Amino acid sequence: MACEDLILTTPINTLCDSVKMDFEAEAWHIPQSYVATITKDKLGAVVSALTLAPTKVGNKVLMRGQKPYEGTGVSGEEKPYGVSFNETVQITVYGNTPTSASVVNKLGYGKHLFLMLQKGHDWQSRYVLYGVESGLQATAPALEPYGDAGGWTVPMSSMNNESSAYFIKAADKATTEAIIAAITGGAL
Repeated sequence: MACEDLILTTPINTLCDSVKMDFEAEAWHIPQSYVATITKDKLGAVVSALTLAPTKVGNKVLMRGQKPYEGTGVSGEEKPYGVSFNETVQITVYGNTPTSASVVNKLGYGKHLFLMLQKGHDWQSRYVLYGVESGLQATAPALEPYGDAGGWTVPMSSMNNESSAYFIKAADKATTEAIIAAITGGAL
């Protein structure tokens, strides 16, 4: 089976009514193969344009519980030429079912981007994009069906990036919201 065949089309955790916790975070999974064009400014930490291939949209990710994104962040590492940044996005896929296993299988192949919605922020810093430079890859998925996570923990990481962060921010709020609407299929 080719890696390109493992495109994730199932939203992550959006149908998990059996998990009785409040939603804590919202994100969108974007396989790197979906990205048609991206315009970025490393020094300004801004993605000013991002288009996906025709008919492609990101996959919704909903996280529940007290610490839904524990382990997600950016850390710097000193190198001879300066600092490089490592990104980590930890995803939990609830349940131990054929559907959850399929989601984990698809996250385990290829490179991925994740768009995080920062609630309570204004439009200029609301949308954070992880995996812009080198793509996030699954590092060590683990199943704990009876623990706090109630399913799979899938750490995704991107190493040796030149920038600490990227925010989707176009010239104005309307243009930024249009980019987000195209990524999410208008679901925000």
